[in-house]
Amino acid sequence: MATSQKKVTKKTARRTPTAKLIDVRSPLAKQMLHLVVQFDLAYDHLKAHWKEVGGIPEQEGLELMDNARQAVEAFSTFMEEFSEKAGFDYCPPKGGNSRNQTA
Repeated sequence: MATSQKKVTKKTARRTPTAKLIDVRSPLAKQMLHLVVQFDLAYDHLKAHWKEVGGIPEQEGLELMDNARQAVEAFSTFMEEFSEKAGFDYCPPKGGNSRNQTA
């Protein structure tokens, strides 16, 4: 006597990679998380076209990455001030000097 097995199809919703890992409560934090994911995708695109013919010139790529570093450092400075006023113990990113890490 043969037994039949039922196949179960599992559907998954389209989600950001971090949506499964982090419980984000603040609407602003959700927007920032979206920005981080978009930055990561844009960074991959930058790396793929780095120094290619018709791609992104090296100097322009270095300037873009320097601007990104400055934005991260400025936000970290804001977080130090915000956290102090909110009574929160802010832990800044490790390796604060990322100038040696080029694109």
